Amino acid sequence: MSGFPMHLVSMLRMCGAPTLNLPIPILNIFIGQMMLPPAAQNGIDAHNLLGALLAQSGSNVFLGSQLLPAIAAIKDMAAPDIMGLIPHVTGLPIPVQGENTVRIGSGSAAAGLGMMQQLGLGNFGALSIGELVSVAGTVMGTVQNFTQIGGGAAVAQLSNLQGSPISPGTTVTGQTSGRTFTFSNYFDTRVMTGDYAYPAIETVSNALVTDSGEYIVIQDYFDYSPTMNLTAAVLTT
Repeated sequence: MSGFPMHLVSMLRMCGAPTLNLPIPILNIFIGQMMLPPAAQNGIDAHNLLGALLAQSGSNVFLGSQLLPAIAAIKDMAAPDIMGLIPHVTGLPIPVQGENTVRIGSGSAAAGLGMMQQLGLGNFGALSIGELVSVAGTVMGTVQNFTQIGGGAAVAQLSNLQGSPISPGTTVTGQTSGRTFTFSNYFDTRVMTGDYAYPAIETVSNALVTDSGEYIVIQDYFDYSPTMNLTAAVLTT
């Protein structure tokens, strides 16, 4: 499915913050079954009223009396925000939810949190913007943006997707840098349904479980929920 789902007010960013209908509210347009207003250029999120949305998709869809560009989920960018005392750099508060029945622009895109390749001595290898990435030797897209967020973690945005959508836990390899990146969550505009793209918790066969049947999770589950869900934060042997 071509085009990018339109990001709407109250939908989530990669950092877990919902988008707000501020600073310039769109008051006379409502989209989808939930009848939500569309998000627009410079729209902020609930993390300290920061994270201004930056339209980069070139969709040529404009909203309101000021003709603000509409925002494409996954494809577009966002400025930094702050969750409590934790800063989120540019590229982390990107819009990841969108209305699948209303698409703007053309093309395909994917994005996800993940871990970079360890290079030793506490160093990690980043993918290069513009390089092709592959899975098992098959090219699956181009690195559009790559944002390091600390501790070896990063957000990768891909464009010009090829082949079948991948799943969380998949490792991609940069064709130029030779470095790898393993997705812990993954959003693909070709298959979006409005839900997050995670495998079922029952598929994590080596997850640690307490006697009561509860899964043991790492702190990331609480820090990044709901954008990084239980499956991505299960402790495994």
